[in-house]
Amino acid sequence: MIRLNAVTKTYAAGSSRSHTAVDRVTLGITGERITVLQGPSGSGKTTLLSLIGGMARPTSGRIFFGEREITSLPERFLAELRRRQVGFVFQNYHLIRGVNVLENVILPALPLGEPFKAVRRRAEELMAQLEITRLATLPVQHLSGGEQQRVAIARALINRPSLLIADEPTAHLDSDLSEQFMAIVADLKERGHTVVIASHDPMVCRHRAVDTVVSLHDGRLATDAAVA
Repeated sequence: MIRLNAVTKTYAAGSSRSHTAVDRVTLGITGERITVLQGPSGSGKTTLLSLIGGMARPTSGRIFFGEREITSLPERFLAELRRRQVGFVFQNYHLIRGVNVLENVILPALPLGEPFKAVRRRAEELMAQLEITRLATLPVQHLSGGEQQRVAIARALINRPSLLIADEPTAHLDSDLSEQFMAIVADLKERGHTVVIASHDPMVCRHRAVDTVVSLHDGRLATDAAVA
């Protein structure tokens, strides 16, 4: 589904502050599987995640989403791809404070111009699947960490993306909530989603639902992690 060919990402290139976060990574990510990017802080996994999701552009190399190369897409086309095909669960969730759960879930779908009733119905279905229907009218700042994470997942799925990306999703969760998160993504895989997670959590990396673990060190693949 996703292919990276000799991808490098260098920040502040050509200056004294130049830093290569991802270094000549060639990698394939198969659809409808769970892939984990594993590595210590500073290994490049979050940068690689942002490149896979089209949130950042590589300094060199090529990235393919399906059969389409996205490396040099104009920003408006790249933004459209992100909006329609990629869902993001950020480490700190980035929910909008002062806005209730249902409104947070619906918000990413509004720019697409779909009838509001259809969007709301889909949001309610996602909330039911994630067992947060009872929270619909609560401001998100009143929720627990695990509840906020489920809201973030529902929001990430509102536009029916083929790819779900999660950055350190268990960093602020205890072991029980971390297991619940992995059960959710295992179910998403069964429903046909592709999931890519950046994590240094051993429980995530060793979880039975994970199909592939890609190990990174200093921006490079630590093992031969290419997937057919």
